[in-house]
Amino acid sequence: MSGGRWTEWTLVVVAPCSPAVGHTPASRANLPGHTARLSLPGPSRLASLSGTPLPSDVNELADLEDRLLMAYRAVQHFEFLPPGRVNDLYTRHRTLPESLLPDQRALVAAVLCLGRLSELAFEPVPVTQAEGPGSAAGHRMRPCPTDETREDITYFRLALAHLDHWGAASCTALCALHCLQLYAQILGGPEDTREILSAMAWHARELGIHRRETAAAYPALDRVGQLFFSTLYKDTWFSTLVDAVPFTRWGEYDYDPAHAGSPEPNRPGILSRLAVLESELLSQIHSGRVDTTSPEFVLATESRWWPLMRECGDERDDGMLALIHPYADIRFNWIRLLLRAGCMSHPTLGASSTPIVARSLSRILHTYASLAATNLFHPCWAQLRRIVTCGQLLILCTTARELGRSEAEELFAVFLALLREHVGKFDFIPEYIAAFEAVGAFVGLSVPVAPPAATRVTLPELPFMFDYSLPTWFDTVYEPHLLQADV
Repeated sequence: MSGGRWTEWTLVVVAPCSPAVGHTPASRANLPGHTARLSLPGPSRLASLSGTPLPSDVNELADLEDRLLMAYRAVQHFEFLPPGRVNDLYTRHRTLPESLLPDQRALVAAVLCLGRLSELAFEPVPVTQAEGPGSAAGHRMRPCPTDETREDITYFRLALAHLDHWGAASCTALCALHCLQLYAQILGGPEDTREILSAMAWHARELGIHRRETAAAYPALDRVGQLFFSTLYKDTWFSTLVDAVPFTRWGEYDYDPAHAGSPEPNRPGILSRLAVLESELLSQIHSGRVDTTSPEFVLATESRWWPLMRECGDERDDGMLALIHPYADIRFNWIRLLLRAGCMSHPTLGASSTPIVARSLSRILHTYASLAATNLFHPCWAQLRRIVTCGQLLILCTTARELGRSEAEELFAVFLALLREHVGKFDFIPEYIAAFEAVGAFVGLSVPVAPPAATRVTLPELPFMFDYSLPTWFDTVYEPHLLQADV
């Protein structure tokens, strides 16, 4: 592969008789090979979408917005944005709109944006199609119909306009940005999402909620701890996908690692701790001051990660912990790839890195396959980016002879099935699948018609369009003091 640090998009595979990893460009030129250009097109997917004008008739507009608020209530939940607060702002929006500040107007518009998205993108699944707990019963994501009006885009841009016009920072504005980030992540491209993540980091920094001393000055009902760690979580998670430094840098925020291993109920939750590890690793990678491919750095880092790795692999069936496990497992194995994939051709670490990469990508693909039948799997650019990178590394591990033929073929079938989950969402997916099938055929992989059935994940009932990047709302299992009544 060639490109950035490791999430690259040009896949160069030499003949199966010669390992692909470790050849120089000059030596590769003398070997029979196959090159697949697999760039994800379009850094922005929202800029080209036209929003539908809102009704000019007051009564028609009121009917539309009432309907969209109901759609939002049915599918969306942010722990730091209680329904009562949304209802109060919407009531003022309807009865006394001049009383709303720009950040409050932005939040109302962001909520209505998500309400329209839920109507467009999420379809009910008949009970007869349900296969038991954890299936797609209730709703499932679909491509937005091309012949529908797009008020979602209108409200998305209206919310951004309110915030741009205001130009200040507030917890309300940050809540609005969280709604818009979820929308951009589901429908947009990397630039759309990164633009909002940048604004979120700026608001958190301006509000001072990244520091314990200033965060403590906010009322408990603002839930700024959850708000900040949700911001950090999304920032670092997406930064690993685009090979970029997070907008909230390691060292800027207060974090006491002494509490990370504490058995006390108020210790930071596993997902927050994973975000901190990502933040630290990305800062080191992009600092230019640390050799992150040296044996000393890699082995010392993995030694520190070892206790958390065992916790991520601890499957649980009790309530919210059942939700944490698959996403924690994916996320931990993703940062293992971030640490080790760049070392696959290292003269010392290559021998140990290739099997670790193979194991991690296998865990990621199998976990995604188990989620694909649930309402938690949202086909989008971010998920596709991670899945495709695993597919590329799968080819390299196959040509490096780390994976046996049957094992590689089974994983390749799982990978192609996950790509097909994105058919209709992106118009280039059929071409993408064909390109990967050609690479698979070149390295001698015979792909079965369908992969083996994935292990079903049993999940508690949740609103469908919950904040699926899993912020500290889920860590309230570990931090019960954050559980407060909705207001």
